[in-house]
Amino acid sequence: PAVFSVDMAGGAPTKLHSGAPLQAPFNLVTSFDGNTLFLSDVSGETDATEDDDAILMRGRIFSMPSAGGTPTSLSASENASPRSIALVQENGADVLYFTGLDASGAPAVFRMGADGASKTTVFAGAPLSDPSGVAVASNGTIYVADSEALPSRSGGVVRIENGNATVIVSDLSL
Repeated sequence: PAVFSVDMAGGAPTKLHSGAPLQAPFNLVTSFDGNTLFLSDVSGETDATEDDDAILMRGRIFSMPSAGGTPTSLSASENASPRSIALVQENGADVLYFTGLDASGAPAVFRMGADGASKTTVFAGAPLSDPSGVAVASNGTIYVADSEALPSRSGGVVRIENGNATVIVSDLSL
């Protein structure tokens, strides 16, 4: 696994990092100042279950300099199987929202400072089933693309606001 940059005008890619600790990078966002990349890695760490028959993907979010370098794990994101990331500014600070799984394995949306010191669960459970995309509007409303949004288990978009989640579009192929 590797991270590359390409000039907006095109040209050859520049390798920013390859190999460990990355295993399966899934999504990337750039900080507002352009100096930091945030990458979700859906299987940043694996762990055998009690019977050693299955592997649990734990994942994490990494930060790294946008000019290249070794990714650093954001500790609060560890074991959350993070997939999609959105970056917003709240009260002048960079804040990450991301989709993943909570400690019980329920699909969830989390909020975490860009320093990765702590995270909070914004919403967990139904109608989320397989949340992959996330966007945050300027008023704080969160929109989640979910490939199996409940109750129809077809792809859909879920709106989360004021602690409530509502499927606003369904029957999509995501």
